[in-house]
Amino acid sequence: MNFNYFYTPISKQVDFIGIERRLQTNVHDFNALPAKQQLDINVDLQNIEVGHTPASIRESLLEKVIKMGDKFVSAAKKEYAPGIIGPFSLQSVITKDLELVVYDVSLRVPGNPI
Repeated sequence: MNFNYFYTPISKQVDFIGIERRLQTNVHDFNALPAKQQLDINVDLQNIEVGHTPASIRESLLEKVIKMGDKFVSAAKKEYAPGIIGPFSLQSVITKDLELVVYDVSLRVPGNPI
């Protein structure tokens, strides 16, 4: 999931603006099939990003998402003054234990934030 934010030093506020997921050619549809059917299909799998789709998250995880954005802005200010200004996205995965793990940062909103 991409967690999208916007920060401006004018208001000194991190705005959470939405969540989206990547769409990758035929990998998503293939992974949705049961394993037995996957084994029976002879298809050339592709993992090419072709778009994004809006997403939502469990309400119980939303506070963590908001805190992640705040922490990123604080760390960017500390390490690279004046820090991030404008849109950014924390590209993340959610583990089976419902932990949010950021694996990349995009210094723009890569998909559809709405």
